Amino acid sequence: MAKISMNSTAAFFGTTLRDVQVARAAGYDAVELQTPKLFRFLDAGYSAEDLLPALDGFPVSGVGAIQEAPEEQFRRDATRLSEAASALGAPYVQMCTGPVDEEVVKAFRAGTLAADDPRYRGALGLSERDTLDQTARNVALAADIAADHGVGIYLEPLGLVPGEPRVAGAAGPRSDRSTERQAVRRL
Repeated sequence: MAKISMNSTAAFFGTTLRDVQVARAAGYDAVELQTPKLFRFLDAGYSAEDLLPALDGFPVSGVGAIQEAPEEQFRRDATRLSEAASALGAPYVQMCTGPVDEEVVKAFRAGTLAADDPRYRGALGLSERDTLDQTARNVALAADIAADHGVGIYLEPLGLVPGEPRVAGAAGPRSDRSTERQAVRRL
């Protein structure tokens, strides 16, 4: 029997505790807890275990999202979310791949992103091969951290990708898919 979980971004301007209440009241079977709300909860001095009384057995389907970031922040976020997932009984941590800030992507594509701009740019400007290699390394790192906490990961590839937009079935050059297969095999 299918189960339906509420992604807490559906009620974006709220709190983690409110998301649990809304999911339960709306008749969902579970809730997926998301950043930045979950990080705000944890940063306020609460622990993931502090959510257990509010959940009162209501399932957490996943915790997310690990997002592309400089390595130190990436490791820290992956660890925090994996710890939370484990404490809450969630089987998975979500990982989003690709640049997160749409404005950085727009500036990059327009040629106005200064070299000294401190915003995270991920793989923007890298070759396709280097982008795949970097993504494969990050996915493997996230999977290892999650596994250390007894949970898995699931991926959400974001549509904000470097290079020219590609439309399925559109005329034009296609990349050699062997690099994608190699990146996946490394995982």
